[in-house]
Amino acid sequence: MKRELKFRVWDKRTNRMFTCGGLLINHGTTAWTYPNTPEETEPLCPTEDRNLILMQFIGLSDKNGKEIYEGDIIACSSHKGNHCLHEIVWNEQKAFGGMGNWNLSNINGHYDWIGEEEYRGNIYETPNLLK
Repeated sequence: MKRELKFRVWDKRTNRMFTCGGLLINHGTTAWTYPNTPEETEPLCPTEDRNLILMQFIGLSDKNGKEIYEGDIIACSSHKGNHCLHEIVWNEQKAFGGMGNWNLSNINGHYDWIGEEEYRGNIYETPNLLK
């Protein structure tokens, strides 16, 4: 299975989300993020900067074709037809075969992505959705 690796960056100083054009990993410890827009040609800074939060594309899209990233808030349908909101999180503890995986917050069990999920926002730009 081939999956495209994509990232985006939330800058806490400017309260802006950037699409990450690429990562340069230096000796496995330092990663630099590069914006994916022509007017922003300089590297943002090392990901060790605590003001930058790097989020990975999970390889899935919502029912409208919007790509879903770590930290996104999605609405999923329950078995009763209700929509519930969940954050996309990486979970090392719910690993299968020793590997971590993407999960929905506050679900105590398995969830199958059925393609009817809908992007509603993310925990940085619309944190009030989960309150």
